[in-house]
Amino acid sequence: EYLDAAKIAELKTTLVDVNSLFHEFAAKIPLYDICLAILHNCRFDKAEVVRDVWNRLFCEVILPSETITRDKDVFHMVQNIASGADVADRILLLPDAVDNGKPIFEDGNWIVP
Repeated sequence: EYLDAAKIAELKTTLVDVNSLFHEFAAKIPLYDICLAILHNCRFDKAEVVRDVWNRLFCEVILPSETITRDKDVFHMVQNIASGADVADRILLLPDAVDNGKPIFEDGNWIVP
């Protein structure tokens, strides 16, 4: 999601309180690294919120549009993390005998050098 021109103008010309900065700008775009910086600088200590932002950042960075694995343990671990970021439906468990030509999570092809 992107910000409309009015929101961008507001951000350029107005001092925005931290609550609005978090909810109306950083989380909405989404800029999860900025959300974590805001939470840290405000000494925000509600673990469930911090965990949710970390999960969303993890999923944004690590999980491509579709993540495929052959390992049931990896499947459940990644699906558990992804469920908090509303992307669990993109995690697929592929049977050993099937090769769909797409990268497999445990092969590490998703790692950017």
